[in-house]
Amino acid sequence: MINDQIESPTYTYNLARLLADMIETDKYRYYHTTNEGGYISWVDFTCEIYKQACYPIKVIKKLSILPLKNMAY
Repeated sequence: MINDQIESPTYTYNLARLLADMIETDKYRYYHTTNEGGYISWVDFTCEIYKQACYPIKVIKKLSILPLKNMAY
């Protein structure tokens, strides 16, 4: 898991309600939606999922991504 990639997870119930509301309109386009606030790294998000599922958690080493220059691609 990567430690320095931060996300704002979207609660599926909120997304389902938004989609249900959008179906009732004629505003069909591309949208990007997230919940407000609540930022978390992929590592911490994964650990929280395991914790809530009552699975044991053992983080060995948190990794970071190093940026690449265009020539590295």
